[in-house]
Amino acid sequence: MASPAFPFDIPALHRPGEFALRNAQSRRDGDRAITVSELYFAAEPYLGRSARAFGYFARPDHLFAPTMPGMLLIHGGGGTAEAGWAAEWAARGYAALAIDLYGQGPGRQRLPDGGPDWSDDFASFRLDRGIENTWIYHGIANCLRAISVLAVLPGVDADRLGVLGVSWGGYFCSSVMCLHERVKVGIPTYCAGFNPRVAKADFILAAAGEELRNTFDPSNFFDRCRAAVLWTSTATDRGATLEELVRSHHAIRDHAPSRLCVHAGPGHTDPRGLGSGEQPTPRLFADAIFRGAPALGLLDAPALDGTRLTLAYRGELPIDVAALHWTTDLDKPWTDRTWHATWADISAPGVITADLPSARPLQAFFTTVDARGALVSSEPVDLGQ
Repeated sequence: MASPAFPFDIPALHRPGEFALRNAQSRRDGDRAITVSELYFAAEPYLGRSARAFGYFARPDHLFAPTMPGMLLIHGGGGTAEAGWAAEWAARGYAALAIDLYGQGPGRQRLPDGGPDWSDDFASFRLDRGIENTWIYHGIANCLRAISVLAVLPGVDADRLGVLGVSWGGYFCSSVMCLHERVKVGIPTYCAGFNPRVAKADFILAAAGEELRNTFDPSNFFDRCRAAVLWTSTATDRGATLEELVRSHHAIRDHAPSRLCVHAGPGHTDPRGLGSGEQPTPRLFADAIFRGAPALGLLDAPALDGTRLTLAYRGELPIDVAALHWTTDLDKPWTDRTWHATWADISAPGVITADLPSARPLQAFFTTVDARGALVSSEPVDLGQ
């Protein structure tokens, strides 16, 4: 099958175009003072007219260095720009831009010159208006433009930019981290490439859905990626199968550093997977790249040793705890599988082992947590009869 035509004008999207910061407001997060502003920026033309996109830009008021790293934050399906999400990253010393991908402004109010949304009977997933007017095209293109704007905002270090996206935002993140030369960190959350379920619904013609998948699947762009990547998800998440996550991880690691942060739970869009709440791994990953913090550990592929599974670990910090996760529900859909867990033994520095159950076939992987609470996962192994 022929490769899909590349739909984006990358040099144009690497230019910021017109933008404006408005309605700056100060807020406090503990002892941190943060300024949150509305940001309006030039989006890709939509249905033959010029368009704008919107986001919230947050930055700490007091800097300990001349410039700070920047993070683009991409919401999931049905979401919008969240000032609080941007402020959370700003409280950690980042300049953060949380954007809207539905042609909306503050309070979810439709912009008079906004781009596509999902309120038109999902017409933005059809091709009768051209692929350049589809929602997926605009989602990726506007994220690329947002990175270009973020790079020139006050106090932002254009050489330290990252992108984090959740669910549909993770899908866009998986492409943006490959297509924008300034992105140094990518954190796709609850999504990955090689996804055959995108644009499959009763209201989307089969041929249109196939063209959208062939054109926009992030795997088309993985060979361009030079950013360090953290794949954050759960083993049963509906956004991506464990196999898709691992396949994406393998494709990226041929070109750039890649890590897995996969839980056996919780579920889709749980805050423990977002770099807030109880799961600090995404922010620690970004800190390691941008601030010189200790890097996340490296886990080798687990190896079978009799009735035990063994894993070699390399890292700057010791492992506090490790666990083995396994499932025997391999005949069930991945979202319905029950995962079990047991503590693993740290038998020597850098060596983790755990007893395997006798049931076969099964799939198993390790998770490790260091002293900071950073969780890193191994690749899964499949054991037959």
